[in-house]
Amino acid sequence: MRLQLIAVLFMSIFIHANLLARENGRQVIYGETLRKAGIFRLGEILQLSADWYTGSIDGFIYQAAPGGLGNFSGENWEILLDGMPLNLRLVDNKDMNLLPVSIHEIDSVEIFSNAQIHEGLFNDRGIIHLHTRRPAPGIHTQVNGWIGNETGDPGPLVFLDQSLRNVDRIGPDYTFALSGRFAGWHFRLGALEQNQYFTYPAARERNRRRNNDYLRMQTGAPALRMGYLGKKITVNFFTGYTTSSGNYLDSLGGAAPLFFLPYRRELPTDRQYTVATLSGEYKYHKNGEISTQLGYDDLALGENQNFPGGFNLNWKMRHWQGALANRYRKGNLHMMQGVSWRRYRSIRESGIEQNDLTFYQATIQFRWQQQKKIRQLETLFLKGPNNLAVKSALFFQMPVGDQQTISFNAAYAQRLFSEDNNLWFWTRRGYDLLNRLEIPYRFSGTAGKSTTLTLDGAWQYHFRNEQRLQVSLGVYHHNGIYIPEQSLSDDPEGGLLGLLKINHNESGTLLRSRLRWQNTLWQFVRQSIVYNFQTPASGSAVYRKSQDRVPAHWLRYTLDWQPVKHFSIWGSVNFQSETRWHSYPENAIGSAANPARLPARWLCDLAFRKEIWDGRLSSSLVFRNLFDGRDQYHPYGIESALRFYAHLQVKL
Repeated sequence: MRLQLIAVLFMSIFIHANLLARENGRQVIYGETLRKAGIFRLGEILQLSADWYTGSIDGFIYQAAPGGLGNFSGENWEILLDGMPLNLRLVDNKDMNLLPVSIHEIDSVEIFSNAQIHEGLFNDRGIIHLHTRRPAPGIHTQVNGWIGNETGDPGPLVFLDQSLRNVDRIGPDYTFALSGRFAGWHFRLGALEQNQYFTYPAARERNRRRNNDYLRMQTGAPALRMGYLGKKITVNFFTGYTTSSGNYLDSLGGAAPLFFLPYRRELPTDRQYTVATLSGEYKYHKNGEISTQLGYDDLALGENQNFPGGFNLNWKMRHWQGALANRYRKGNLHMMQGVSWRRYRSIRESGIEQNDLTFYQATIQFRWQQQKKIRQLETLFLKGPNNLAVKSALFFQMPVGDQQTISFNAAYAQRLFSEDNNLWFWTRRGYDLLNRLEIPYRFSGTAGKSTTLTLDGAWQYHFRNEQRLQVSLGVYHHNGIYIPEQSLSDDPEGGLLGLLKINHNESGTLLRSRLRWQNTLWQFVRQSIVYNFQTPASGSAVYRKSQDRVPAHWLRYTLDWQPVKHFSIWGSVNFQSETRWHSYPENAIGSAANPARLPARWLCDLAFRKEIWDGRLSSSLVFRNLFDGRDQYHPYGIESALRFYAHLQVKL
């Protein structure tokens, strides 16, 4: 182990990590960084987050715990695509891979951790914003393909003994795009196909009574984007469709297995996601513009014959939204006022049962900025079913001399129970599912409005030789939140599942400290170190246990080196301390009296990328878990060994 660490540190001297620009709890990951790091799916973007602890149970859908904001009741962070909020919740998960968008369309990604307002949304549970890029002038086509495999396999199309720690094959995925831009008009027509095989032993064991052919997912996603960019008017339209059924260009296989946490194993489903958005902006003054948005998306979990007991899993969640905002700048003062609404409708069994949930909100922001001096006040009023929530944040930043800045962020946010819009929390359908699966459940306390108080301060020093050091400390106090927990149980395939208890009115205080160091050498070598520490300072036993699932210590070192033109080497070294999972037995397959513990882990990734023919042809070779350490995020999840990926891109 020591020799491996020494080798990693020695190797890292010669590799460069692309910098992730951060300000006021905001991290920016540029599309070029994604391509250098070998990120091929949207869901994998979260692996590059500096403040969010992320991992995957099945290697496809990624769960996230936004820095200091908690993931107490499921995945409640928001996803935006070009400023448009989207609903990608699959029962108690969020799957970014459902978006009919290729990773190669991404221009940049913003990840928000501190409490603040962004695009009319208050960030009290985390926000990730995907920005797509405009096509280049003229007509262009682009084709991408990649495939991965674990080392030790005879090949990506051959399965080994199921008793081995083995993923067998990853992918292949394909994308195609035809794009064009003329004058102010642009369009992009694309198609995406993804393949995932759930062949790791834990999943096979959990589902041994079923046909293992269903432990495979294949999705297809056509999409169209078009728009106009003028001097005063901007209009953008986007529509797309993602499906895992056989109604696409070819016969899709598998049943899109979805790991359901209370059930402790996969549910076979067919997934369909439809989205259509329209946005526009009018610049009525050199310092002012009005923007508007209209959006609709529809997420359905279809029937599947593999479902236990013949239960008809036929859910659909429809989501409508609209927004109007005015932005105006006068000297050093920036102002924004906006109103918006969002409606959710859950439908089951072809419309037999419907539940509606509607929110209205008004937002106002004031920002005064003079060079590095910033004062910002923002407030959001949210009207939900029979209740009102107020969310507000205050931020200031000031320079200390020529090289230092200090900043402070304070926020107070009320959160309605219905804001989490978790399908099985606010409709009868979810509890029908628990009853059908023989999962006992009960409530503790009464659901109500929760509050979060955030205090976050940072000191930053700019060295004269392209170095930057930032140290921050945050205090997060949560009051009245709800936290589901499930007692230890026997093997999910052979015994009763433990009691699911939904605890209301839980409280606690979380302390977080962060250290960031960034350095640029000779303009083509960059490196960064990120260290996060967090611990609950106070709180109920349930609150403290929920925080045990997140590492107390988290260290990442990344480098990005471009030794010659059109060739890059990207690498990272990650350390995460031990985690404990109190709702799971020590042995994920059997039963035990003690909670599961996942030991501390060191992981190293390495990626090579080469471009030729003026960038028209590029290829990548990526290694994950280079030293074959234990890479497991969840007690019931995939444990990946050293794996490699090969990628090829052609642009004409």
